[in-house]
Amino acid sequence: MKKILITIISLLAFSIHIANAQQSTFAKGYQTLNVGLGIGGTIYSDGYKMLVPPISAAYEYCVASGFINNNASIGVGGYTAFAASRYKFNGNHVDRSHFILGARGTFHYEFVPLLDTYAGLMLGYDIDNTSGRIDGRKDTDDNTGFAYSGFIGVRYYFSPTVAGYAELGYGITYASIGATFRF
Repeated sequence: MKKILITIISLLAFSIHIANAQQSTFAKGYQTLNVGLGIGGTIYSDGYKMLVPPISAAYEYCVASGFINNNASIGVGGYTAFAASRYKFNGNHVDRSHFILGARGTFHYEFVPLLDTYAGLMLGYDIDNTSGRIDGRKDTDDNTGFAYSGFIGVRYYFSPTVAGYAELGYGITYASIGATFRF
C-alpha cells in the first residue's frame, strides 16, 4: 500500500512539473475538445421539465499565439449541443428538442500558469423539433433558425492534456462545466 501511495504522489508531482514547464496553456497549433453539461437552460419557458440536460462539445484550434506579453492567443473551431424537455398539461404533453451546430471564435489570455481564461462568440444553426399529443391528436413541428452565443470561460489544467472548464454566457445554457482534452 505504501508503494502505491508513493507511486501516485510521484506521478502527480511529475505531471504538475510537466504542466508547469509548458510555455502556454493554448499555443499555436494546439487543439482542444470541451465536453460539458449545461446548468440552467435558456431555450425553454416555464413549465417545461428537462428530459435531456444541455450537453455540448466544442472543438478548438489555436491559429495565433504569442502576443500581448506572450500570453494571448486566438482559437477557432466548431460547436454542437443538444437539449430536450417536456411540458405536461391536462393529460397532454409537448416535447421539444434543440440541436445546435455552429462555429466558435475565442480570444485567450493566460494570467497565471495552468489557467486559461477566454471569451468568445458562437454563430450557428438551431434545429428545433416540437412534437406532442394534444387531446388525442399527435402533432409535430420542425423549426430551424439562427443560433448565437456569447461566453466567457476558464480552464484549469490538471495535467498537460486534461483540464476542467467552466463557461458562463448566453446560448443553449447559462453555464456549462466539464472536461477539456488537449491534443
